[in-house]
Amino acid sequence: MARKANFFQHYHYKQTLEYYQEQDNPKSKNYIKVLIMLLTTIICTVFFSMHIDINTDQSLEYRTVPGYMWTNQKVVAEFTFPVFKNYNDYLIEVNKARDKALPVFFVDKSAEFTCNNHLEAIYKNMILFCSDSLKSPNGILVEPIFNELITLRASNCSAEIQKIYSGIKELMKIVYQNGFINENISSFSQNEISIQTEPNFERIIKKELLTDINNISLVAKRYLSNKLNEKSLTVAIEIVKVLNHPKYIFSKDMTERNKEVSAEAVSRYEGIVREGETIIAKGETVTESTLKKLTSYRKSKLLKKDVIYTFWTFIGGFGHSAIIYSVLILYLFFIRKRIFSDNLQVGIISLILILSAFFAWLTITIPTKLPVEYLIIIPSLSMLAAIVFDSRTAFYTTVAMALMASGIRGNDYSTGLILLFTGTIAAYTVRDIQNRTQMFQSILFILISFIIGIASINLERAADLMPMLNQLAMASINSFVSPLITFGLLILIEKYTRITTDFRLQEFDKLNHPLLVKLNEIAPGTYQHVLSMASLAERCASAINANPLLAKVGAYFHDIGKLVMPELFIENQLDNQNKHDSMLPKSSAEAIKQHVIEGVKLGHEYNLPQRIIDFIPTHHGTTLIKHFYATALEQAEDKSTVNEQDYRYPGPKPFSKETAIVMICDFSEALSRLEISSKDELDKIISSNIKERMLDGQFDDSNITFSELQTIKDVCVKSLLGSSHQRIKYKEIPAEKK
Repeated sequence: MARKANFFQHYHYKQTLEYYQEQDNPKSKNYIKVLIMLLTTIICTVFFSMHIDINTDQSLEYRTVPGYMWTNQKVVAEFTFPVFKNYNDYLIEVNKARDKALPVFFVDKSAEFTCNNHLEAIYKNMILFCSDSLKSPNGILVEPIFNELITLRASNCSAEIQKIYSGIKELMKIVYQNGFINENISSFSQNEISIQTEPNFERIIKKELLTDINNISLVAKRYLSNKLNEKSLTVAIEIVKVLNHPKYIFSKDMTERNKEVSAEAVSRYEGIVREGETIIAKGETVTESTLKKLTSYRKSKLLKKDVIYTFWTFIGGFGHSAIIYSVLILYLFFIRKRIFSDNLQVGIISLILILSAFFAWLTITIPTKLPVEYLIIIPSLSMLAAIVFDSRTAFYTTVAMALMASGIRGNDYSTGLILLFTGTIAAYTVRDIQNRTQMFQSILFILISFIIGIASINLERAADLMPMLNQLAMASINSFVSPLITFGLLILIEKYTRITTDFRLQEFDKLNHPLLVKLNEIAPGTYQHVLSMASLAERCASAINANPLLAKVGAYFHDIGKLVMPELFIENQLDNQNKHDSMLPKSSAEAIKQHVIEGVKLGHEYNLPQRIIDFIPTHHGTTLIKHFYATALEQAEDKSTVNEQDYRYPGPKPFSKETAIVMICDFSEALSRLEISSKDELDKIISSNIKERMLDGQFDDSNITFSELQTIKDVCVKSLLGSSHQRIKYKEIPAEKK
């Protein structure tokens, strides 16, 4: 804060450039930038290095897909090794084996004896009941049985009780012979159960023979219905219900152990490759079988080592990720210096790259047969980069993300190509976005891009239809969620950073902003100049595919510094008294330069976004204030005493196409107010000024081309002539005819 206060107190123009490139500001400190780059590279290296798992199919040295031609050298087995099954297929077999493993029961040897004793006791109590010796239920002849026995008093009670006893005894003998268990039979999907009779011995019983404590009443009813009358059958069923003494008791621990044994019995291999056998030769087409052999060869190599991850593995991954990351960093350093100088923006771009790397790593870590690689959110991250930065930066970011994803997935060229194509299309669909809802229009373009990419790759290798449909299904999900992800990330960036997107710029595309209202009241001439310039800058930006909104809003606020001393500028001198006539040329130049300092100050006081404030010091660049410099030379006895730098704006120069456009429109609109007789004259004078600034190096940092400068000049000439055309003087009607 001390630095900013000093800047606003002294108002020295040369501090403008220092203020924008402040080295004490954490946003531009080089050591922070280096730390961001180093952390990004290390994190991506982890994703490169930590994807080898000998228990899965994710060893990616020989990453390829069936149908592709093998372009590497011939691979010959250096040793004999087994061919691993596809990991997902192996897991399916393991799960099936676990499901088929029989539930295990142990034997309660006393169960049948206990049941017979219990039945005998019930029988004796029923005899007592028939002789009227038992008047009420007790612990053996429980109430449900007692209540049903009452119906037998009128008949031959003892005879019926004997039938009931005999029938139940026969029934229980059969039940114990077939198997009486303590669990619900329907809870087991298997058709058999295992009875652990002795250690390491078992007996298998079919499920249809079994009786459990829940269905024993039904079994009793079926068995005794032909042996007993209706009343006696009811009594018998109530008795059977209390004879809950299962012989076979379910063991959860032994069942789990049985499942593990069954799972371990599933073979991990499906073949063998002998030493010296050619696995694949250069030029051969990769098949499913060949791919399994290649993957198994790599895994077998790893299994022969004591460690999978070594120092050199990490160094290789570090170099791989650094090469890809450097593509993006070099672009920022040479082409987008403004982004490169801001650590926050470098951090956001680096975080975008890390996110894409993380999702690519997830796709090879999650054990699934689904083509989850098409869920990598590169399209949404590309849109985010285009909205927050620009479409060109988004393209380079997309290239880096696609290369990173392809590398992490083990040189997965086809996935990288499809994601690169789709991400690029996604970025350009939001290039001229005007509101947040337009992001959702990208869904169709992303989906079409995925369809084109996936169809092309699969048709080339004559792939089956079903895998392609699965890929399209994953791509469809990605297409629909991409705008939502972009929208959410954009909200976070706008909330927690000072980065200004076009959505935020739209809030300043209004003439009722307090600064513009003040400008209209205090400096009406400047205000009219600003309005004309804004419209002109917008048209010029549209003509060369720059950002018309940014150019327009930047033009609105570029001259707000003239609010402080508006009378020093010719457009506001309504009384035709030029204040500079009584001032020394150097003082006049300093006073003119002051409007840039005051403009930056006002911009910060009114919380204008930095993207708008940038137009204030750049619309003059480092140009020479020629009028006062020439005057100083005329008045000086010794011309060598006149320092040209005292009459130059120290900049910075325009560093984007939009700031360059505002510079050109500023002097073009001013020149149009001169007495110009023809289009050719206006064309000539604007061309001369553009050439002068070009030779002066004013456009060196703006990335603008000669062709674009010509287009801007043509738009300025056409627009300014149209707005300043002369009207004819109409004749008046003679007085006598009125």
